[in-house]
Amino acid sequence: MIRFFKKYPKMILFLSLMILMGVSYGIYLHWYNRNNEENQKIYDDLSQEAWTSISEDKATSGSKQLNNGSTDSTTSDNNAIEEEKIDQFLKRCGDKAFYEKYVISKPDLKQYRDINYDVVGYLSIPETIISYPILQDAEDNDYYLKHNIDGSKGYPGCIYIENYNHKDFQDSATVIYGHNMKNDTMFGTLDEYRKPEYREKHKYIFIYTDDSINIYEVVACSVYSSDHLLSHDFEMDENDHWSFNALSVDDQVQIYEKLKAFKANNSYFDGEGLTRDDKCIALATCSGENRYVVLGKLIYNIKL
Repeated sequence: MIRFFKKYPKMILFLSLMILMGVSYGIYLHWYNRNNEENQKIYDDLSQEAWTSISEDKATSGSKQLNNGSTDSTTSDNNAIEEEKIDQFLKRCGDKAFYEKYVISKPDLKQYRDINYDVVGYLSIPETIISYPILQDAEDNDYYLKHNIDGSKGYPGCIYIENYNHKDFQDSATVIYGHNMKNDTMFGTLDEYRKPEYREKHKYIFIYTDDSINIYEVVACSVYSSDHLLSHDFEMDENDHWSFNALSVDDQVQIYEKLKAFKANNSYFDGEGLTRDDKCIALATCSGENRYVVLGKLIYNIKL
């Protein structure tokens, strides 16, 4: 063996480098997995504690109004309208016993904001791991791509929207981003929507804000290019740089048509009646050199 290494000294260097690379990769993998587990635990712990009854919140709010001597003669009428929306959805979904909990309770966003004030809403797809707060950095659109909810740098980042979109999710189309994590957290399972049985089981998407529950129905899912989904809202400036112009009233229609024109395998489209009057969300994650996108159409906006 010694004679061999004397004859081939470069082999020693090669083997040493391979061992060093193996050890380094092992250390990185351990750090990567541990970091992901720690950050996922933050979400898991809060998801068990931070959900609150909507009726209790309303009772507390109503009590504060009475104590302040203020009344609203239309409150009961407004409540009746919102309750009618809930009844309509529960009839539509065909499984009242399962979905009822998603419209009678909501995440307490204040608890999430105690960790990070950039929380603007909460995304939940029932019976999936996708149940996370949504964040938005006012200045850096890539910030939550590489920062966690506690401010630490690294993976898995956060579910987030860019500052092109408004925080109330009432734009014609709101694009929501998340990493495609190998351990299936964040948007790691989003491409499961390519399976018909999965789409049928998880057709409804919920977004909670401080004063509303937004319920969406999946109308499209497809692989798409790495181009920005709102690229039609950008323009070239005098320095040959792309800059954001303004949101369009037909962003939802344009995104739908872009996905359809891409003609990806195992794609799904059921939004032929989509118009500029509709509001949509687009969940987007990396898929190789492309993106995987799930488009949901707003079917109920329930005021709280």
